[in-house]
Amino acid sequence: LQEIDAWWLCYDTLKMIDKELKSVDSLLQENRGLCFSALGVHGIDDMDTIQRYITVVDWKPVDTSIRVNNVAKLVSTLGGTQLYGNDYLVPLREIVQNAADAIRARRCIDGENSDYGDIILSIGKEGDSQYIQLEDNGIGMSPNVMVNALLDFGQSFWGSDRMHDEFPGLEQTSFRSTGKFGIGFFSVFMWGDRVQVISNRYDQGRDSTMVLDFTNGVNGRPILRKAKREEQIKNGGTRIKVLLKSKHISEIFRSQYRDSLNLEEIIARLCFSLDCNLYLVREADKIRLVQANDWQYMNSNDFIHRLLGQNKVSRIAEEKPDILNLLCDNLRLLKEESGEIVGRACLYRHEIGVHRERIRGIVTIDGFSTTESSGIVGVLKGTTERASRDIAVPIVTPNELERWGIEQANLLISMNCTDNMQLEIAELY
Repeated sequence: LQEIDAWWLCYDTLKMIDKELKSVDSLLQENRGLCFSALGVHGIDDMDTIQRYITVVDWKPVDTSIRVNNVAKLVSTLGGTQLYGNDYLVPLREIVQNAADAIRARRCIDGENSDYGDIILSIGKEGDSQYIQLEDNGIGMSPNVMVNALLDFGQSFWGSDRMHDEFPGLEQTSFRSTGKFGIGFFSVFMWGDRVQVISNRYDQGRDSTMVLDFTNGVNGRPILRKAKREEQIKNGGTRIKVLLKSKHISEIFRSQYRDSLNLEEIIARLCFSLDCNLYLVREADKIRLVQANDWQYMNSNDFIHRLLGQNKVSRIAEEKPDILNLLCDNLRLLKEESGEIVGRACLYRHEIGVHRERIRGIVTIDGFSTTESSGIVGVLKGTTERASRDIAVPIVTPNELERWGIEQANLLISMNCTDNMQLEIAELY
C-alpha cells in the first residue's frame, strides 16, 4: 500500500512510452517504410494484464480517469438552461464577451489603441426564420482553433497550450480575458440548432476564411469548409449567425424587469461598460449603442438614460423632477490608487410609482451587466467565480468606497433632503 504512488508513476511512464513508440512508428512507416522492433508496451491498455507484470499486494489499481460518453447530452445540459436558467439573453452576453476578448487580444498583439474594435449585432429574417448575427474585427480563429478549442467543452482557449501555440507572445502582454470556463459559446444552442461560425485570423488573407456549420445543434457533426466569396472576412475577425428555433426576437429580449425597455435599451444596458464599440443593425439601420468605455465620461443625463431607460426616466421626471437632477448631479467616479476607474455612481434610495419600484444600479463583469444594486445608483465593476456569471461582487476597495460614501453624504446634506430620505440613505450608508 505504501508503494501506490510509485506504481501509478510507473504506469503513467509506460503509457507515455507506449504513446511515443506508436507515434514514431507511424511516422517512420509513412516516410521510410521502416519501424522499430519495439512497437509498444505489452498489456498497457488493459488494467488486469499490466498487473501481471507490475504486481500489487493487498490493493487493486482501478482506472478512475474521467470519461464522457455522451458529449452532446453534457453540452446541452450544462451549456444551456440548466446552467443559465431561462434567461435567453445569456447567449448574447456570451458571444459578445467572446468577441470582446478577441478584440482585446488583437489590441495587444497588433498594437491597436484602447478604443479599437467594433462588435456588430444584426437582427433579421432568412426564409421563414429570424436570425441573430454577431460580427467582430478581433483576432479571428484558425481552422485548428475552430475545430479544437472552440468545440472543446469546458476548456477555455485563453491561457491554454493552444493559445501559446497560436499566439506565443500574447501571454507576455497586458491581455486578460473575460472567458474562463470554455462553455459560453455553447449557450447559443438555447436559441437554435442551426449555427454558423465564420472566422479568419487577423494575419491571413481573406481567402483563408473558414466556415463551421452546425445543422443539428450539438447532436450532429458540424462541417468545416472554405468560405464562399460572399462569406469571406477581409481583415480578420469572426461572424456567428444563429437561426432561431422557436423563440421570436421579442421573446428573447423580454422579461419581467425589461418590459419597460425597448430593444436598443436592453442591449445597451446589458453591455453597459463595454470597452468595445457596439452597433445594432436592424432593417438596414445601423445604430451605435455603446462607444468603448464611454460610461466613464458620457453626459450624466445620457448615463442615467442608459441605466434606467426612457420610460423610467420619464416617470421619475413626472413624479419627482428634483430626484432626476439629484441623480445626474451626484454621479461621481470611483478610482483605485492605480488610477483604474472601478465605478461611477451616486448614493440614493427611493421608490417610484404605485408599485414602489426602486431605482437600482448594476454591477458589471468586464462590461456586462450582472447583478443589480439597491441604493447605489450607477455602475460598479465586479468579479465572479461562477460559470453562470449571475452574481458579481464589486472590486472597489473599502478605502475608496468610504471616500466616495463621505463625498456622497456631503452632497446629499447640501441638498436639504427630507428627514425620511436622510434616514433611508443613512441606513444604507
